[in-house]
Amino acid sequence: MTTTSRRVEFETDDRDAAADAIEDAFGFRARFTGRELGFRQQSIFGADVSFTELRFGGRLRTDVDPNPSVVVSEIPRGRYVVRRDGQTVDLSHGGLFLLPTRTDMRVELDHTVIRTYNLGSVEQLRRAVAQASPTGPELDLTRLSPVSPSAERYLRDSLALYRRHFLGDATVGTGLAAAEAHRHLLCTAASVFGLLSPARKAATDSVVVRQARAHVAEHLGEPLTVDDLAVAAHCGVRALQIAFRRELGQTPMEFVREARLAAAHADLKATADSLGAPATVSAVALRWGFVNAGRFSHSYRRRFGEYPSDTLRRR
Repeated sequence: MTTTSRRVEFETDDRDAAADAIEDAFGFRARFTGRELGFRQQSIFGADVSFTELRFGGRLRTDVDPNPSVVVSEIPRGRYVVRRDGQTVDLSHGGLFLLPTRTDMRVELDHTVIRTYNLGSVEQLRRAVAQASPTGPELDLTRLSPVSPSAERYLRDSLALYRRHFLGDATVGTGLAAAEAHRHLLCTAASVFGLLSPARKAATDSVVVRQARAHVAEHLGEPLTVDDLAVAAHCGVRALQIAFRRELGQTPMEFVREARLAAAHADLKATADSLGAPATVSAVALRWGFVNAGRFSHSYRRRFGEYPSDTLRRR
């Protein structure tokens, strides 16, 4: 099943009309004060995620109702200062930040351009994290900035990839691919902004590795990313990588690849595949996520000392 993305372009100097447009895009109400507004909106609304660019042509303030959504934003131009809970945060640095959730705030704008991705509701974020880790860490939704520049770059790349494939002029998939891409974005945001509870991050390396390995064992035949494993282990990506290097001498994704090679080896040694039909090297390789036959054969031989076809002939 597919659906087309919806595009909106809108300009106004009317404060109520601008507030209506913001409420449609983000789910919360804004109240503007100031002489100039010069509001312009360009949005693309997909099945799960929307992209919006807002331009304000003057200097103004707005009181904002609690935000119910996970909104990743950046300010490529102008001033954007948030006042909430007695604190003042200047987010005019041009980097990615997470729009504060579920709290009243006042925002000061000065000829500002805001680009945002609305990734869905906070509840959708909780469900995505819970799916990756059924025991489920609590979320710390007070964090606004990425945990590192490299994490920010990874999120930018993920957002750009999603926008290109699911928010373009063509149809937008609403099946498994789109759902998996949306879940990946939510889990990536949780990891990049360090939203997992600090109490969970105190786990030792052995606990972190054990939880990640258990998740791999349970989901080996499904798409897996290092972000999925970090969420399952209740830690950040960097902490996960350090723990795996220290305890196993390999990266998390090297561990996943080795586990899939072992599963392929077991299948090739069996007399028939799980469907009861004669196994083939290509079928087994694809089952465990190896798309390139040459690379699979090379990795397999390095691990088991023989080619996949040799194992198949000896079963």
